[in-house]
Amino acid sequence: MKISLLNLFKIIVLVFCTHLMIFSAENEEMVINVNSVDKSTFSASDRNILKEIDTDGDGDPDLTDPFANNPCKFSNFRKEGSESPMWLYGDCDNDGIENGQDLNPNYAD
Repeated sequence: MKISLLNLFKIIVLVFCTHLMIFSAENEEMVINVNSVDKSTFSASDRNILKEIDTDGDGDPDLTDPFANNPCKFSNFRKEGSESPMWLYGDCDNDGIENGQDLNPNYAD
C-alpha cells in the first residue's frame, strides 16, 4: 500500500491533535468522537489506515470506540483477538484475573 506524503501528514496531524486534546483535559474523562472528523478529506486508503488505529489497545478501533482513550470501555465493534498486550495483561474489573484470561473483563466475577 502506497501512502502519499500529504496523506501521511494528515494522519500524523490528526493523531497529534487527538493526543494533544487528551493531555489537555486534566483529570477529566474526555470522550473524543473521531466520528465527527470530516472523513471526506481522506482517501480510501487513509480511511483504511484510520480504521486500524486503536489508541487504548482494547481491540476497538478509534473510529468506532466511543471511549478511544479508555481501554476498559469499548463498543460492539471490538475485534476479539486484536487487543494489545497491555490490555490483555491489564485488569479492568480489578478482580485479580487478567483481561485476556477473564471471561467478563469489565465485570468482577
